[in-house]
Amino acid sequence: MKKGIYLKYLRTLFLYIALITLSIAFIMPFLWMVTTSLKSGEDEIFSYPP
Repeated sequence: MKKGIYLKYLRTLFLYIALITLSIAFIMPFLWMVTTSLKSGEDEIFSYPP
């Protein structure tokens, strides 16, 4: 019985880690776009990292 509960929590933990990783991957381009649009001057826009 304990093994089933352990597997359930492990599966939920893996799901949360995967969802957080994917959400960061999808949010980063949007944040990059917003920060680039708020910068002034050509020197700031083409510098890396933002």
